[in-house]
Amino acid sequence: MKNRFLIGEVSEYLGVSRDTLRYYDKDNILKPSIIGKNGYRYYTIEDIIKLSYVIAFREINISIKEIKDIINNCTLEQLKKVLQDKESGIDNKILELKKLKKTVSNFKYDIEKTIKLLNKIEIVNSPIIFYEELADGMDLKACKIMDKFNSYEYLNEVTFSSVIKKEFFKINKVENNIVYAISGIVYKSDYIGNLIDYKCFKYDKCIHSIFKINIDITEESIMYLKKYIDGNNIEIIGDSVARFITFENKNDKTTDYIEIWIPIK
Repeated sequence: MKNRFLIGEVSEYLGVSRDTLRYYDKDNILKPSIIGKNGYRYYTIEDIIKLSYVIAFREINISIKEIKDIINNCTLEQLKKVLQDKESGIDNKILELKKLKKTVSNFKYDIEKTIKLLNKIEIVNSPIIFYEELADGMDLKACKIMDKFNSYEYLNEVTFSSVIKKEFFKINKVENNIVYAISGIVYKSDYIGNLIDYKCFKYDKCIHSIFKINIDITEESIMYLKKYIDGNNIEIIGDSVARFITFENKNDKTTDYIEIWIPIK
């Protein structure tokens, strides 16, 4: 049975370039075992089998240094440890990618929701929203709170928000009635007890709508909501939460889209 293979044959058989095989040879990862009388260097079947391992290890991003150690001096237990560490790293990346996909899906959903519900009004149950008000406005503390909220795996769609005091809809005055906040949504009530340090917004009946602003929330931007509330003699029973969910920029003019929940009797 043939047991001598030139570099070209091995390259074709394993689907790797000659340059890669020469690199493995030069870097003492795996050298051809036979040097013929003619000076040609030959790989054996055993070499090819080892190379298949090297290629497999590279495909799962094991470093060249680790591969060199594995090929030249490694017990089964040591190899198992290397692969366990790699498996753990892959699991972590999968979790990160799942989280990233969820973020992308949430952004896409918010855009679709904005297109569908802009300036429209519906009466619905609110989600469970936890928030912390920013007494000093948008400062470095806000970033720390944002990071803290994002660290909770069960707190979703964390975003900048505003708390609109219920008095606003009576006097229609922004000053002292709108406070910036950071908020997130909890989809499973099991986790509520872990967030007792924050304010909770959860009502069985809310006015829900999406409106747009150019800089800040103004009386004019939510006038349609006040008209609806006054026209239907609706009683507001608590502060409202307005969450910044998406934006667009046309001709260097930014428009923010805000989702609002107004608790009513």
